[in-house]
Amino acid sequence: ADPGIVPRTLTDVFEKIGELSSLDLNTQIEVFVSFFEVYNDNVFDLLAKDKGLVKDPSAPGGYKRKPLEVMRSIETDKLHIQDLEERVIKDKTLAMELFQQALDNRQVAHTMLNDDSSRSHSVFQLRVAQENSVSYFHVIDLAGSERLKRTQTTGTRQRETCNINNSLLTLSTCLQNLRFNQQNPDKAQRVVPFRDSKITRFFQVALEGGAKIVMILNVHPAPSEAAETIHVLRYSAIASEVVATQIRPEK
Repeated sequence: ADPGIVPRTLTDVFEKIGELSSLDLNTQIEVFVSFFEVYNDNVFDLLAKDKGLVKDPSAPGGYKRKPLEVMRSIETDKLHIQDLEERVIKDKTLAMELFQQALDNRQVAHTMLNDDSSRSHSVFQLRVAQENSVSYFHVIDLAGSERLKRTQTTGTRQRETCNINNSLLTLSTCLQNLRFNQQNPDKAQRVVPFRDSKITRFFQVALEGGAKIVMILNVHPAPSEAAETIHVLRYSAIASEVVATQIRPEK
C-alpha cells in the first residue's frame, strides 16, 4: 500500500533537514512528536507510559486512563494539552515506531460496518524548532459519522457513536457560523461554539485563521454509500467556503 500522509510528511521533513544541515554544519534543528486522541470528548495521550493508566479501584481491572485537559497558557496565551508527552526524534525510523505505537493504543472496536472502527478522533503533532523559529504540523484523523440504525451499536459502542457524531456536528456548526460571519459582516454575528467540543476548542486559533488548513475526504464508491458520500461532500463544501482572512501565528 502507498504510504499515508504522516509517513510522507516525516520523509519530507527529514530530507529537508538533511539538505539544510549539509549546506550549513551549524544548523541545529530539533523535531518533536506527540499524539493524542479525543475519546468520548476526553483527551488521552497515545504515547504516555503504561498507556496513561492510573489506579482506580472502581474501574474494571483497577486501572483507568487519565484524561488530559485543554489549557490556555497564562504566559503565552496559547492553547495546549496539559501533561501531554512529547518525544524528541532524530530520524524517520524512530518517528514511525512512535507513530505505530500510538496507533496501537487508539480506541478501535467492531461494528456491523467495520471490524476495526475508530472510536475516537486522533491528532498527530509535529513540532520543528530551529534557532528562534518554531513550526507546527498537525494531522487530525476524524472518526466518521455513524448512523445507529446501520452500525447497530449498543451500550459502550452506542455512547461512542453519539460522542463522535456530536463532535462532528459541533465542527460543522463552527464552520457554518464562521462562513456566515465572514459572508455577512453587516449582520449580527453568530456565536461560534468552539468550546462545545475538545477538538474544536484545541484548534480554535487555527479555525479562526491562525493556520493553513487542508481537509481531505474519504468517500466510498459503492452506490449503497451514496447518501453518506453526499453528506461528506456537503460538509466539505461548507469548509471550502471558510476563508482564512488573516493567517496569524499563535502568541
